[in-house]
Amino acid sequence: VSRSSGPASGGFALSIAGTCLRNGTDVHSVVFSCPGTGESVAVSETTTSEHDSNTNASTVALVAPSWGFAACDTVITLQNSSGAVVPHLGGANISEFKFLAGWVSTDQPVGLLAGGTILSVIAFGLDVAAAHQCVFTGTSSLLRRNVTAAATSVSSTKLVCVAPDWPAWPTPAEASVTVYAAGRILPLEAVGDVRIRFTAEGWTSASPAKVFASGGTTLTVLGMGFSTTATDYTARFSAGHDVETTPCTPSSSRAMACPIPRWPHGENNLRVEV
Repeated sequence: VSRSSGPASGGFALSIAGTCLRNGTDVHSVVFSCPGTGESVAVSETTTSEHDSNTNASTVALVAPSWGFAACDTVITLQNSSGAVVPHLGGANISEFKFLAGWVSTDQPVGLLAGGTILSVIAFGLDVAAAHQCVFTGTSSLLRRNVTAAATSVSSTKLVCVAPDWPAWPTPAEASVTVYAAGRILPLEAVGDVRIRFTAEGWTSASPAKVFASGGTTLTVLGMGFSTTATDYTARFSAGHDVETTPCTPSSSRAMACPIPRWPHGENNLRVEV
């Protein structure tokens, strides 16, 4: 196998070397399986390369699949179109490949200075039984602050942690985010770092969570820092390319009301932004 490990998010190139992989064995799929759990993922979209005039392929090329389970030392098995295992020249039918855990981003670029903003960490290959933490580090050279918050493992692809309170000065009130798994830094599969900016104004919840598409009800938005004299608050409801908006009126610094508009695009789960 061309490499022994890779991120559980998949998407990278792999190749498996052998002989007569087209004529002799008719390779059809590559199966990655975790011996300890029985979890497996198969890739059927493979290509072979020729190395002589008899078109006997010496290489099977594929794009590694996403591994939607906890990181694992998987075994690779080649199967032909009839489901038979292609023999390994070393005398075994398997080869090891390790899927590694990591993370990509958070769903919230902004948090409240008062703390309490819930961050969902988009990840892959997580062990839900392991202890995870989110560490917030001040980006200003005038504030060397590190705060560790426990993270809850929702699944092998998602963590949830709560951002801490943060001082408004020095500016920018901003922190970079680092994720730990079992006491070790979880690799970030992204360019640069992930940051959260803290602000005095923001919202924390909205209700009700289910309404009729005909509209006519009111969305109550709770948060802090709302201006009761401002007239430019707006709620945006979206699903894909379908979007509807409505003006909102703060009743206090912690609550505002938004008339829910008619939704003419069919029953759907909507994203709400304020």
